[in-house]
Amino acid sequence: MGVVQGDVGLDDAEPRAARRPWWRRWSRRRASVAVGVVAVVGATMCLTGIGTGEGPLGPTDWGASARASRDVGDEFTEGAVALVNDGWFDVHIESVRPVPVEDAARGLAVTSVRLAPRVQGRDGIGLVDGSGAEVVPLADRRPPSGYTIPRTRDEGPFGGSAEVLVSYEVTRPGTWEYRGYEVVYRSGLVRHRIVLPFAVGVCTPAGKDCGPAS
Repeated sequence: MGVVQGDVGLDDAEPRAARRPWWRRWSRRRASVAVGVVAVVGATMCLTGIGTGEGPLGPTDWGASARASRDVGDEFTEGAVALVNDGWFDVHIESVRPVPVEDAARGLAVTSVRLAPRVQGRDGIGLVDGSGAEVVPLADRRPPSGYTIPRTRDEGPFGGSAEVLVSYEVTRPGTWEYRGYEVVYRSGLVRHRIVLPFAVGVCTPAGKDCGPAS
C-alpha cells in the first residue's frame, strides 16, 4: 500500500498552492503561438515580398519622363534612371521590366534591358538614338537577373549604384508610353518589388509634338 501511495504522490509532487495560476499558463501559451505566427509571416514575406515595402532602392515618390518623336523603325535607348542601394546589405536584382501603358508594347517594343555600373566622370545616357554605346560601352552592360549592387556605405557614392539602360524600337505608328520600371530584388533575406515612376513615351512621325506625358 505504501508503494501505491508513493506512486500517486509523484503525479502530485508540486504543491497546489505553488502552481502557476491558470491565466499565467494561458498567457505563456499565447505568447508561444504569437512567436510562431510571426516566424511564419516573416518567412512568407521573405519568399514573396508581400508587405516588405520599397526597400533600400526606394523611395518611389519622385517622377520624371522622357518623350521623343521618331519614325517607325527607329531605335533609341533611355538611361536616365539609376538604382542606388542605400541599405545595409548588397542588393541582388531579379528582374527589371518596363511597365507599358495599355498596349504600348504593340507599337514601342522593348529590345534590351541592361544594368551598368555608374562611373565617376562618365555622363549618363539620357535618351539617345541607337544603343548609346559611345557613352556606356556594351561590354559594361549586364542583364538584370543576378546583378549585384553593393551597399553604398562600402563602395562610395558611385559603387553602390547602377544605371538602368533600356532600348526600344518603334514598330507601329501612333503614340506609345511606358509608365515606369518594375524592379524585383532581394536585400538580405527580404524580397522587394517596386515601380520606379519614370515615363518613357514616343510618337510618330519624327518632328511631331508629342505633348506632355499622360
